[in-house]
Amino acid sequence: MPTNRFGYWIDVTDRASAHEAVRMAGLPMVLIGFNFAVAAITLMTDAPSEGDLTVPLVLAASSILLVTAGFLLRGGRSYLVPFASVVTLPLLTLLIAFLPTYYALIPIFALLLSISGIRGWLWLRRERAS
Repeated sequence: MPTNRFGYWIDVTDRASAHEAVRMAGLPMVLIGFNFAVAAITLMTDAPSEGDLTVPLVLAASSILLVTAGFLLRGGRSYLVPFASVVTLPLLTLLIAFLPTYYALIPIFALLLSISGIRGWLWLRRERAS
């Protein structure tokens, strides 16, 4: 059974805890994807009728990609962890850097989940190699 003594920080000590860390790394991707979807809907409804829809369409396509990849990660597809880390770590770091402390709590928890997912993925790769 995975050890989870520190709440959002998952100790990666065996195969089960590594899979749990990989699964939990999908949660920040799903949250960021839903955030992009809300932003796309907001921009589409607030845009003038003849306005440029490039940004809302890019946000909508990114949302679909992130939510799909996030749910695949939640399903245990560990091969998506490098993609998830490339997407989520810079976004979450920017959010934490530019938001006031009380707004940055959720991105901090999501960043911890992402880092735990990387640790789980590295543990799984190391164990497959040996």
